[in-house]
Amino acid sequence: MKKYLIKAILVILLLEGLTVPPVILTMGHAGPEGPLAIFGWLGLLINFPGYVLAVALGSYESTFSLAIAVFVIQVLILVLLAVLVKLLFLDGKAKAR
Repeated sequence: MKKYLIKAILVILLLEGLTVPPVILTMGHAGPEGPLAIFGWLGLLINFPGYVLAVALGSYESTFSLAIAVFVIQVLILVLLAVLVKLLFLDGKAKAR
């Protein structure tokens, strides 16, 4: 479980590190704009729960504080999801062998 959790956290940090900046950098008035807008929309789709919770918690005084809040919230959500997947689905297969 320990190795799985470390690998999951590293993958999640990489995913979040690659998806939060495009949203912030391409954001226009009504959403991501410009030649790299597809990356902004993809990042927004992946991080939507984090954006909703960050705005609900009032973490939008600046773009930087919103990005940090989204990053932290999404990492926590995805780590909990990885642990649940491991406990519910992957541990049963290991015990059956």
